[in-house]
Amino acid sequence: MKIRLVICLVCILELSILAIAFEQCAYAYIDPGSGLLVFQLGGSMLAGALFVLRRKLRRLLGRGRPMEEGVSRPDQSTVAEESARDAK
Repeated sequence: MKIRLVICLVCILELSILAIAFEQCAYAYIDPGSGLLVFQLGGSMLAGALFVLRRKLRRLLGRGRPMEEGVSRPDQSTVAEESARDAK
């Protein structure tokens, strides 16, 4: 485990040194706010993953409403009640 970590750190160090050594002028303009787009993307992905995990854990622990036999899709009133319950 430690050997892999050392190898990864050495590779990152080598790539950093090569990137600095072969630096060239970039004749382009990058908007300063475009870097925040990466943070927004990561945050929305994290929020979505937490939402899905929360619903799965509730179903797993038995706190969610179990699906009735023979019912393939819940009706709209059930979905609205579940959304209101999740919001609390």
